[in-house]
Amino acid sequence: MQTTVLAKMVKADNQLKKRVVVLHLDIDIDDDQANTLAELKRNSIALLTFGEQAKPVTKVQQKAVIRTINNQQKKIVVTIDIDKDIPEEKWLQIQRLVGLEVIELVAEYCEPDEEGVEDGQMNMDQVREGIPYTIDGGGPVELSGPDRTVADFEAARKAAEEQEPF
Repeated sequence: MQTTVLAKMVKADNQLKKRVVVLHLDIDIDDDQANTLAELKRNSIALLTFGEQAKPVTKVQQKAVIRTINNQQKKIVVTIDIDKDIPEEKWLQIQRLVGLEVIELVAEYCEPDEEGVEDGQMNMDQVREGIPYTIDGGGPVELSGPDRTVADFEAARKAAEEQEPF
């Protein structure tokens, strides 16, 4: 999932915990571009490449979060949050694009970094795997892991049997 849009960067600010970039897109961007940007916003992280149109030396690539996409009278306003820990030289390259009439933004999907996952959240492999278990040939299911034991399972089964049906 990738799209390239032309925009005007109107702001690049340092804030307390992040750096914020505000772009104005033409209201007439095609539906595919708008849908891709909206999908990237839902996925919470994107790989963005900022730069002047047709000037590869100005290209700067950075992972960021598309926070908002708002339609206004004659433009679409896109607000992007960039991690505060971005290298300073990269941030200066992005800031230099503020005020230029047309910049090019390439936005594409990327997986979040493992170290970017907060404590208590599962990474994608854990979500896909679910709760590990083994099946005895006789039929009973034995759950493994620190959170589940056979005694917990049996207690829940007995409690369910004791409850009256609807």
